Amino acid sequence: MNEGKEQYEKFVTPSTTRWLVRGKFINIILKQWEELQAYFYSLVDRKYLARIIRDMLSDEVNTFYLTFALPFVQNFESLNAVFQASNPDPSKLFEELEELRLFLLQRVYKDPHERKHLWAPTDEKMGEKFEFDLKRSKRLPEKT
Repeated sequence: MNEGKEQYEKFVTPSTTRWLVRGKFINIILKQWEELQAYFYSLVDRKYLARIIRDMLSDEVNTFYLTFALPFVQNFESLNAVFQASNPDPSKLFEELEELRLFLLQRVYKDPHERKHLWAPTDEKMGEKFEFDLKRSKRLPEKT
């Protein structure tokens, strides 16, 4: 399917003890979405689970969820990596916590300092890929 293209990354198996690979796992799924769809469509007649996964891959809402969640997961993974360092610098830990706090506030509030007005999906503040996919899907009403 991807003749002449770069080799795709292999999946990293998520587990209950290695939850920090979830950001990488989500990223790989999003990069290989079309390939996964084709693969599970080819198995659909033979396997019940393949039909379920095919249906999940066919629902564009799932791409929205993963695209929206990816930056949050990656930020938490980055913070956790700093905390798990063998000899963490307290000032670096504080900086990372503050960056995460600001990132979360900016994703929720138009003005993170006042915390009064919330962003809506139509406000175009959810990330470039999320906005592109959402506009392409025509799920949002046109702005007036």
